[in-house]
Amino acid sequence: MKIVTLLAASLLAQSTAPWAERLAFWSRAELEQMRQRMVAIEAELKTLPEARMAHTSSRRGFQSSRVDDDEALWVEVALPEKPLVDAIALIPVPALKDDGHGTSFGFPLRYRMEVTDAAGRSQIIHESEADVPTPDGFPVVVQIKPIQAQRIRVTATKPWQRSELRVFALSELMVFSGTRNVALGAEVMAPRSRIQPPAWSVENLTDHITPLDLPLAPGVPSIKGFHSALATSGQDQKQVGIILPQTVELDEITLVPLPRRELATWGTYGFPERFRLEVSASEDFSEAKVIADLKDSSFTTPGMNLVSFSLRKQPVRAIRLTTYSLWQRSGDFLLALSEIMAFAGGENVALKAKAFASDQLDDPAYSLAALTDGKANIGTLLPLPEWLTQLRHRQSLQREHADLSARFTTLRATSQDQLVQGSIAAGALLIGGFIWGLIHQRRVRRRDAERLRERLARDLHDEIGSNLGSIALISAYASQDDATPESMRADLVEVQTIARESADSMRDMVRLISRRSDRESEEWSAVVQGLARRLLRGIDLDIQFDADSPSLETRRELYLFIKEVLHNIATHSRAKHVRLHTRRNRDRMTVEISDDGIGFDPAGSSTGHGLSNLRERATTLHGELHIQSEPGHGTRITLTLPE
Repeated sequence: MKIVTLLAASLLAQSTAPWAERLAFWSRAELEQMRQRMVAIEAELKTLPEARMAHTSSRRGFQSSRVDDDEALWVEVALPEKPLVDAIALIPVPALKDDGHGTSFGFPLRYRMEVTDAAGRSQIIHESEADVPTPDGFPVVVQIKPIQAQRIRVTATKPWQRSELRVFALSELMVFSGTRNVALGAEVMAPRSRIQPPAWSVENLTDHITPLDLPLAPGVPSIKGFHSALATSGQDQKQVGIILPQTVELDEITLVPLPRRELATWGTYGFPERFRLEVSASEDFSEAKVIADLKDSSFTTPGMNLVSFSLRKQPVRAIRLTTYSLWQRSGDFLLALSEIMAFAGGENVALKAKAFASDQLDDPAYSLAALTDGKANIGTLLPLPEWLTQLRHRQSLQREHADLSARFTTLRATSQDQLVQGSIAAGALLIGGFIWGLIHQRRVRRRDAERLRERLARDLHDEIGSNLGSIALISAYASQDDATPESMRADLVEVQTIARESADSMRDMVRLISRRSDRESEEWSAVVQGLARRLLRGIDLDIQFDADSPSLETRRELYLFIKEVLHNIATHSRAKHVRLHTRRNRDRMTVEISDDGIGFDPAGSSTGHGLSNLRERATTLHGELHIQSEPGHGTRITLTLPE
């Protein structure tokens, strides 16, 4: 009866987590400390800006074109004013991993930043010594000692690479002098650039268009901004602008779109398709100067991004926006803006400035005065450096929360296991060796299951992971707005090829691990011969098996070893004849693979991982590996295994 009571208490502890935590007095304090920290992080995250991690504009950023392995990948920004620079920010291009979580496309594993100062001297201000963690789409900000700079260069010393795709990509490069991004609209140079406007171009690197959303601190929703009266034609001309308290030498004018998230298609609610932006040193615009004239060409949809124009110390008293093509809703047309900002010396001098408009919507949710209140409906606008710093802090907190959550779950599960094991141990005092045997058997099964999980995870990663990653990347290219039917067909053919190779690999693995003792040797021979014929099409093959099928675990590892060798032959050797023989000599099995290809110097340096992979697999098999090759005289690889 006591045993039944103990077991019931154990099951209750397993099924009800709070009871398990209360009973687990040895870890209760640590669990509570973790819980309180996670609650505090969740509360702090609500005060920080959020990052959308998705492009709301068709302008994606800069991406290098495909290059050779030894070609440098870099971008360089020329700063016309030679400002005093104190920080550089890199905004990655967001992407999704196979598991659905966010990552970054094209962000280098290692990179170097160089500054050319006003005197023309170049110096390295930052260089990665080891692979940097993926920023997962969050900005990377490097603070530097202030330096008067005329050029900034970022070099991918170890580029991002997937399969054969080696690329350097950024959504935006910002260079700060105080709170001002002095790289806005600056000239960008790169040795190789993918030119597919509007998505990819070097100009996109300094346009303030990012996948991070508007630089807003969370707040209580307020007046939404300015909204014009509705029009029946998109060609109806409307005007909106501001009068500054006094004439100021401006560095930058920024138009802030109106955030409306009721519908996904309202990402740029009310922003005009064609317009002219003018400034004047007088209130009456008697000497108006055009900053941007898009009367005859449509402006690329900015999405939820700042639309900024660099003025470079131009005297301004008044700013005016005139539309030539209004934003279309459903059956009507309108102009809407959240804010008009004017920066001088890093300060928004347009706060509380007088706003004017040709007309406005009669709705208390909108106000002309909201154009200069420093807010954007759902929060307060932040200076760019502060916004990026808070986003980095959010990333740090999210990672800490994820780590704490995993540790909390593990510790609670461990506590539950300890309660169960304690209960079973108490019962073991009554029934002796019988219960002890059950516990021991359970531990053995757990250990064997863990080993099996590790082997399966490694096999799935080696055989399928990289192919799925390639399919995902090719599919992403095929789904881009600039894809053509020809490029999509080519991408689909490549996806089909990769999928077929993955299916072949999985079929081989299933045949290898099947336990049919009467046909194991035949299956082993058929699988390897099929593999060789697939990888070495058009090459004369001499395959002979004089040895029985090895053990199950050896079969799996040896199959991967042979596949690695044959893949290297198909990729690099240019061979016409390949020989693959196995033989048994007493208690040892020998696998010999040779070709008449171009050969190589085994002692020379190699940028790939082929030879190191072969050596690792030979070590796993407890075998002896010998590689004989020289340029022009083919290659022979011999693996000797103990039985």
